[in-house]
Amino acid sequence: MIGGVAFEGVPLGNFDFGGTIGVKSVGGTDIIEQRLAAATVPGPIPPSATAAPIPIQLDALQLESTTQVNMGFGLGYYFVTLHNSSSLAGGPPDTGSISITFNRDPSIPLNASPVGTFSSNLTFSYDLRLGCLTCAVVQTAPVTLSSFGVSWGNFPPAGAIQISGVNTLLNGVDRSQDFWPATPVPEPSTYAMLLAGLGLIGFISYCRKND
Repeated sequence: MIGGVAFEGVPLGNFDFGGTIGVKSVGGTDIIEQRLAAATVPGPIPPSATAAPIPIQLDALQLESTTQVNMGFGLGYYFVTLHNSSSLAGGPPDTGSISITFNRDPSIPLNASPVGTFSSNLTFSYDLRLGCLTCAVVQTAPVTLSSFGVSWGNFPPAGAIQISGVNTLLNGVDRSQDFWPATPVPEPSTYAMLLAGLGLIGFISYCRKND
């Protein structure tokens, strides 16, 4: 919710992941977050161990109000996009950090069984637009989103978009280095204030392997 108004995702369609991967179809995805480093802990696991926080970056975001409303700039459909997006606008990235806990050894994938939990903190600025995704910006504001104790595993939830080298088969062999939140977006209770209406495949969290 933004100003009491409900928003839903607008599909990105395609996204350029760079390197040799390039442009890929991301279907109904409307938010893309990238992990900028690998999370590692000394073995053995168990017992539970938490890796040092690693940086994350918000790469893409597209939302639309579910109905025509007046948010102080006229009646119509309002759209939300990233204000500073390294991928979409050529500006500086919107960054935060994620702390990943391992409760079992991820090198032994056990189908959908959780590997551990994670907590994250991300600050970014969004642009509010009236009428379309590329219309004039009527308002820019910052927001900080946090999540705590969200489960993650090596295997994706049903219906998730999978792109080799982006969010699956990161080591080129198996899923032992893959990272999939147990929910479409981290901690819906905290993300709901901005990312309301996201579908099951509305969120991609990735850590693109080096080319």
